Amino acid sequence: SMRSALSATLNALGPASGFDFAPLFALAPVRMAGPIALNGAVSTSRLVAAGSGGFSALAITATQSASISSGGVARFAGGVAALAIDVLSADIVILPGASLGTAATTQIAIGIDPATTSIALGGAAATSGWSLDNAEFARLSARQIGITATGTPPAIAIGTLGLIGSGLAANGNSVTVTTPGIIRVTGSAAMAGAGAGDIFRLSAGNRIEVVTDAGGRLGLAATGGALSGTLDLATANLWVGSASLLSQLAQNVGFAGRDAVLGQVAATPDLAGALTAGRITITASGSALVQNSGDTTQRAGFSSNSIAVAATGATLDMVINGRTFDAGGIAVTNEDTLATVARNGSFSATSSVNGCLLTATVCTVFGPGVEQRAIIGAIATNLANLPRETNALLESAEDEARDAADKLPQSRINRLVDLGDPVLDADIDDPVTGGGNPALWLDVPALPAPAPEKQK
Repeated sequence: SMRSALSATLNALGPASGFDFAPLFALAPVRMAGPIALNGAVSTSRLVAAGSGGFSALAITATQSASISSGGVARFAGGVAALAIDVLSADIVILPGASLGTAATTQIAIGIDPATTSIALGGAAATSGWSLDNAEFARLSARQIGITATGTPPAIAIGTLGLIGSGLAANGNSVTVTTPGIIRVTGSAAMAGAGAGDIFRLSAGNRIEVVTDAGGRLGLAATGGALSGTLDLATANLWVGSASLLSQLAQNVGFAGRDAVLGQVAATPDLAGALTAGRITITASGSALVQNSGDTTQRAGFSSNSIAVAATGATLDMVINGRTFDAGGIAVTNEDTLATVARNGSFSATSSVNGCLLTATVCTVFGPGVEQRAIIGAIATNLANLPRETNALLESAEDEARDAADKLPQSRINRLVDLGDPVLDADIDDPVTGGGNPALWLDVPALPAPAPEKQK
């Protein structure tokens, strides 16, 4: 508080004395011994507070910037309004009703003290180490939000984390998490209401792990759920898969049978996959591995309108599974996805997309390729329509026959004639006995004997 007042005073005196004090206040502050407590509302142009103990404050209004450096817990019980806000501490607490930033804030930079024993971002509140839970994260408001660990920090554990997009087509919101170590994602970290200009970026010097069977997801979507924004992943190693797979990779990234495990059908298929965005960019130097989350008919793992992978090391070991969407919103899947993955740099000979080697000229993971499937689909459609068309033809022929019959002349029959044979000579095989034929039924009388001729 004293430095803030001094800064305002010197800034006012600077132009009059011909001296610019801005470079002086741009230097990192030296922490004073003990805690700092601002028990009342503070209003200034610049606020700089640095102490080896904890920091606590109520409402802070700074027309330019607010900078807090604390060797303990930085606790905020009111709103902090400034164009730029940066907080470095061993832990941070943003109480309900409090906030960091406003709609006018351009940047919030949150640093994590290197001496902290654990780092948790999102999810529920942690009881030890540095943590910024999901509810506290929702109390941040700025166009750019950055969370940075330095030194040799523990892994950053990311749980459920709700990010808010700007919906803008360009120069939107960005959230960046940076560490020289490991980022491990075990919850759904997703940006809602994202526009094409919004970015969610993770940067890890060692590796980024997304534990899919623990609920790990990274994504951006527009209002309504359509893929949007950019998911930017920069690391030495990107691993997306089950906890058991990630454990094996940590022991030996190239263990025997690894690629088969990466490609096996998921026990619980998820065609969207764990990485979803309008655009996915991956920059890696060691390995980029995304396990299949699809079923028996379709490989899955990521979903995007476009994806680009840049190999920054000597050779990148890449085995990824997923799908893209064309301009019409039609999914490009299985072996057809390979052609849609933009690549830059050198990749290993065993690198693949959906099981298809990057060097393959022909790859049919699930059978015929695009042209063959189109022909098969056309035949199937014709066969499906054949009974319908045949029935239509038969019905048409019957209708025509009825019409022709109705037009025939009607004939009247005035006399009935039995054309049947009145005498049926049936062959009798069994012996027949009887009493003669006294009625002489159908008996043919004998011809009379010829009369004797008269003598001449």
